[in-house]
Amino acid sequence: MLAATGLAVVVAVALVAVGVVALTNYEGGTNVGSDLPQVQLPETPVAMLAAVDEDDVLASLTVFVLDPSGSGGSIVSIPVVADASTVAEVRAPLRAVYAEQGAEGLRLQAESVLNLTVDTFEVMPASQVAGLLAGLGDIPVTFEADVLDDRPVRVIFEQGSASLNAREASQALTAYSPEQPDRVQRPTAVAVWAGVVGRIAGERFAPI
Repeated sequence: MLAATGLAVVVAVALVAVGVVALTNYEGGTNVGSDLPQVQLPETPVAMLAAVDEDDVLASLTVFVLDPSGSGGSIVSIPVVADASTVAEVRAPLRAVYAEQGAEGLRLQAESVLNLTVDTFEVMPASQVAGLLAGLGDIPVTFEADVLDDRPVRVIFEQGSASLNAREASQALTAYSPEQPDRVQRPTAVAVWAGVVGRIAGERFAPI
């Protein structure tokens, strides 16, 4: 893995578009899936952040794509249940890939699923994510559902609008509970990164 400072630089320089669901290969333009929204990108730095909970369970996976100009780009929330299997009868969710193959296995399988090359990759618990977000001040978020954690299962943030400091935002990004499916949990990460973008760009962006 590369140093966390590399990821910090990519985040800090600017990412100002939130919510792309799928990417085409920024080098070759190969489709990830014909039924998903897609965007073609020129060759550009790509960073990936795997946020894990206290039990080292993959809670959220985020890709940062820096615009070639060096200002602006995209933050992409990737489903941790995305299937990395190449066998039709077998599923290999990225969360399970991380549990079984570790950080490098997750990186390789995520690159395969998304059909892109990751330049900087980090696995971070809440404490390190908080350090990444430090200095932004309060981060405005709007959660579509209660945010649950499983140590023990409890609501750590309620549905609705809130203002989170770096520590709280990191808790939201690393929260995981088997009580909630990924389709309910993933909008939590989208909401946090939308708030981060708002702080960087100077205005509020709605999650897509």
